[in-house]
Amino acid sequence: MHVTLVGLPLSGKTTVFCALTGQPAAAGPHGGRIEAHLAVVKVPDTRLATRRRYRQRYESGDVPWDGADPPPELLALSADLSPGRALDLGCGYGRAAIALGRLGWQVDGVDYVERAIVEARRRAREAGVAGRV
Repeated sequence: MHVTLVGLPLSGKTTVFCALTGQPAAAGPHGGRIEAHLAVVKVPDTRLATRRRYRQRYESGDVPWDGADPPPELLALSADLSPGRALDLGCGYGRAAIALGRLGWQVDGVDYVERAIVEARRRAREAGVAGRV
């Protein structure tokens, strides 16, 4: 199986890759080693502060990355691919997942902010893609 992880810097791509492959990551900017296991990934404590900041931003409504249009890099990438399955890590309100769902993709969105997931589900239903997203 071929897996491609696409994301922004510090979005968790390395952590996910290590979890999928079972290999530890080299020491990174957060210090220490990130040990990956098939079911459990130990994340440095600095990521907990990041989680708290994201939760606060969603609670306050301060989510500038939630634009009306799908991410342009996603549209460019998906134009060259046949619809399939996708995993949207850090899906937020589901903007990218919903865009892929409209193109016929089956998408699983993951986020550690519950408020974001609740809103993403609502938006997917509203967009008519809840069966695919």
